[in-house]
Amino acid sequence: EAQKVMEVLCCSATKIVTLTITEKGFCLDLASGQLDLTNPHVQFDIASLKSSTANDAPVFRTAPGYLVAAARRRLSEGTAGFTVLSCDNIQENGQKLRAAVGGLAEAVDPTLRAWIEQELTFPNSMVDRITPATTDEARAEITERFGIIDQAPVVCEKFCLWVVEDKFPFGRPPWEKSTVGKCLLVQDVLP
Repeated sequence: EAQKVMEVLCCSATKIVTLTITEKGFCLDLASGQLDLTNPHVQFDIASLKSSTANDAPVFRTAPGYLVAAARRRLSEGTAGFTVLSCDNIQENGQKLRAAVGGLAEAVDPTLRAWIEQELTFPNSMVDRITPATTDEARAEITERFGIIDQAPVVCEKFCLWVVEDKFPFGRPPWEKSTVGKCLLVQDVLP
């Protein structure tokens, strides 16, 4: 549903985009910390972006591809940027996502990268919750409780604490008032 994804990402009412895509979803070269331009999915997205216009809604293979396409459309329409909040339990997740999105934009159009650097924010966050690997026990529990067979159910610990850099120039919900878990909004999540 690429078109629906693009509609939501490009809507001026969308101020925050949250992602949980795992470290591989960032498409970074682990040694350099930069976008892995040899990744076939990244190459596909670069080609798709170069061969389409801002108003097209091609299918992308990476989350950074969709984010760059949305930024390009917002730039062309004169719409403000947005905040991209990674909820992945990865150290410096916002900085890593910024590197991926910026690297992809640079490969397509350096002017677009400059706009992204000005208009999108990528706060770092930390969550005190893990998602362990899927086990046979988890599969059996899902089947027993819900009557479905799921070969890859996602299970996780109960949410306790979320620490987020308060870098939301376009506004944010009052997460610090959560009654389910605690959210700390800080200047910098790094110690």
